[in-house]
Amino acid sequence: MKYREISMLVAAIVVLGATGITAVVMAINREASNEVMPQDVLGIAVYDKNGVLEYFQTVDEAGNVVFLDQLPETIKGDAELNGFFFVSETIDCINGVAAEHSAANGIMTVYKNNGESWSLKQGQAVNFVFNVKAIKDREIPQKIMFGYFKDGVYTEYSDDAYSLKGETAFDFIAPEDGDYFFFFINASSDTIYVKSLVIL
Repeated sequence: MKYREISMLVAAIVVLGATGITAVVMAINREASNEVMPQDVLGIAVYDKNGVLEYFQTVDEAGNVVFLDQLPETIKGDAELNGFFFVSETIDCINGVAAEHSAANGIMTVYKNNGESWSLKQGQAVNFVFNVKAIKDREIPQKIMFGYFKDGVYTEYSDDAYSLKGETAFDFIAPEDGDYFFFFINASSDTIYVKSLVIL
């Protein structure tokens, strides 16, 4: 048998090729894992305006509401809606686009427009396009309460809960002239992972 040495150039190409293939596989796996999120099934605690616990609940694996007996950690909310207080987090939409973000169960996510509000005329339509990540082993859409902040007041836009799954679009029609911020409250048991949100 004859032994033939390989050149440094060939060795370098082999190493780079293997590294490149590994990087591609890792990127594909990372992308796949970013598309499907694990369940976290958190509890939601709702307090009245005096800070008294109204109820504490979660959702079981079958999607049924389960009321819990143990007391959750009390977190003082900073945003009042319908007599209840929610912890709010602000996301700035740059030219109508919000970067990837998440909202835990019971959290209010408030959207600003380049650090400001949206100035709308009565009857003017605004289109929302959410793109959310799937939750592993859950086929049901994630529920949110959607609304707007105007003149110092948070208002729920509709009595009907909105459902987010994959790419979801819906419209908001301004009830009157004014400056608007928008929000949603995660009414789902799992964290909602928003890959992107476009507001037009």
